[in-house]
Amino acid sequence: MRLMQRRSPARPQRTLITRLAVVAVTLTLGLVLEGCRSERALPDLTLPPVVTEPGWNTLVSTTSSTTTTLPPTTTTEPLVVEGATVVIANASNVNGAAGRLSEEFAALQFTMGEPTNGWGPWNQLDATAVYVAPGGEDVGRSVAQLMGLAVTRMPTPVWITGGTETLRGATVLVVLGKDRASTYLADMAP
Repeated sequence: MRLMQRRSPARPQRTLITRLAVVAVTLTLGLVLEGCRSERALPDLTLPPVVTEPGWNTLVSTTSSTTTTLPPTTTTEPLVVEGATVVIANASNVNGAAGRLSEEFAALQFTMGEPTNGWGPWNQLDATAVYVAPGGEDVGRSVAQLMGLAVTRMPTPVWITGGTETLRGATVLVVLGKDRASTYLADMAP
């Protein structure tokens, strides 16, 4: 009669993840212990605590008495100057304002249409607006960015001298109001 051998209960196999974790811990401990034994001290990797005050752009280190004021962060998109024509319409009482602003944009390589004037309800406006028709969105955002304004969908009709035909395919229209008519482009953005 054959005797049955008694087997010890099977040990659960370690998974690959468990094996890798053991190797990682072993290597890490080895490196730390080796660093402690070496004559070179390990670099101090701790950072001093930083407290942010209610003025979010002022950082105060709790380990020194120095206060550093950081410049405000702004996200600016790269200027897109190609792909649309821009027309400036003067809707202020400042003579030549649309022509001067058109020259400033042309100097930045924007494609410019002939400057014109506001008409009817847009004859005298307090606030400047940037209007964009489909296809001119990227250039319109660049124009608005330079002027510190938002972009609005182009209305129909446009109240400029000669009406919509004056645009001659332009997809960006700046209606220059009293607020920016006497201001150079460099001084418009916030």
